[in-house]
Amino acid sequence: MNTTNRIRRTLLGLCTASALAMTACATDDPRKDFIDEAAAATANEEPFGGEALAQRKLELERAVADLGDFLDTLTSMKDRGDETGIEVFRRFIDRYLITHVGPLLAPKWQSHHPELIRYDANLRFVQSELLLELRYVKWARDEIKELRVRYAKRGNMLVEYPAGEQNTLREALTQLRERAARG
Repeated sequence: MNTTNRIRRTLLGLCTASALAMTACATDDPRKDFIDEAAAATANEEPFGGEALAQRKLELERAVADLGDFLDTLTSMKDRGDETGIEVFRRFIDRYLITHVGPLLAPKWQSHHPELIRYDANLRFVQSELLLELRYVKWARDEIKELRVRYAKRGNMLVEYPAGEQNTLREALTQLRERAARG
């Protein structure tokens, strides 16, 4: 296969993927366009133990790191005024949140599990911040409400919000709600 054909195939693949992503993410709340069966399947999961618990902890930590990196990249793109890049990246983030983070946060038990509660809460905070950066205010407010409900009696628990700081859950929620009110 010569170089010209390879370039054409690559461009065709990129255009197709871009068109599919644009179609899937045409609304202000991309969750409306997907039926997330994985999230429903994991919602009633039983608590893990042993190796499965360690694996879930790693998955939560990885997702927190990924979303933090996404925030940094998005901020950099905004600083450069890269609107095209932001739109392409937004579609990627939408898909990542729906297919990876949604199912990871679906189980209610990990919000109460002593080894996972902090990771679960931190992931919810960074996801909410990312949603606000993407201007998915309604989705972010839904997540903030979920944080309040799941952690209603844990106001003194330490969480990492804003990024790089530790605050009590109560203080972090106050800051996040104020951020959401500003849009």
